Amino acid sequence: MFAALLDLLFSRIGRLFPWLMKKGGYLYLVFPFCHDNEEAQGHLTAARAVAEYKPTIVFTGPSKDEALKAEFEKCGPVVKLLQDRSFWARRMKAFRLGALLSALNGNEEAVIFGAASMDFYNFILRKCRPGLRAWDMLLDSYSMLNMRRVSKLEGRVIFNEETYENIEFIYKLNDVENEYLPRVHWVKRPEDLAPFLKEKLGRK
Repeated sequence: MFAALLDLLFSRIGRLFPWLMKKGGYLYLVFPFCHDNEEAQGHLTAARAVAEYKPTIVFTGPSKDEALKAEFEKCGPVVKLLQDRSFWARRMKAFRLGALLSALNGNEEAVIFGAASMDFYNFILRKCRPGLRAWDMLLDSYSMLNMRRVSKLEGRVIFNEETYENIEFIYKLNDVENEYLPRVHWVKRPEDLAPFLKEKLGRK
């Protein structure tokens, strides 16, 4: 309880410092880590696809190493919210999340694109202003937890039929398929990702 109250306090203080998260362009990418595995390689592919926009790339969790950090930095400025799992490092993460939220809410042109980060769903999408342009990317399986924020998503990107079938089933189960299924975009070929993201995440 004490830690949760501290996190709330630090996140509210962080909202006074939105400039800390204004490091790149209007586009923000939110991923969990930058160590090298198949999931992070998929995130790096997305970052490379929109590198011309100089996105601010935010890592919300601790990485086992920084194997891919230099590659991400070629795409845009990198911000790590959590340096380690120590008590005060977690409070500083709450502070930085508050600053990120304030930067997003204060910029009418901001676009956020998240993948595999619970902070993206449970903090940013939960507290963001109405109308913030938000997208997510599901590399494989579909988490039921994401259902709680689906109304906040302008669109979501998937890459295989199984994921589409899972989403379709869950949307029908919740009786929202007519409203939200058209927002699901199936990119069937890896080479199509870059033009698709440029079209969807570019300035309107």
